[in-house]
Amino acid sequence: MYHLRKWRIPAETKHLLATTELKSGSNWMILSREACEKILRLLEDEPWFRPAFERALCPDEFFFHTAFHFLELKPDGPSQTYSRIPDGTANAVSLKKADWDDIRRTGNLFARKTDVFFPEETTEPDFQNRAS
Repeated sequence: MYHLRKWRIPAETKHLLATTELKSGSNWMILSREACEKILRLLEDEPWFRPAFERALCPDEFFFHTAFHFLELKPDGPSQTYSRIPDGTANAVSLKKADWDDIRRTGNLFARKTDVFFPEETTEPDFQNRAS
């Protein structure tokens, strides 16, 4: 559990999270319509949830993963994000133009932490040739 004093949760809303376990995880996710509807319903049914995070200085994934935990939602498939995290390190490396062919071969929908590049062959959407 993440401790509230580590993050900057405004004093006037800290009590809202006092009995809630903050969760964290990747914020590179694809949400189903059902998951989005459940989160929106949570915000309607639990009026304390949004204000608890509105002015907090903590990672944005805390909001979503805490909501997932509260709603008992679990990931149901592999990530659709390509990233490269070298063994022994905690962070993804910046992808370069030279990585483009590897990224395309994966068939993933997203690539995380790219250097500024836009391969010429991508100026028109090429959804027909995606790797399967």
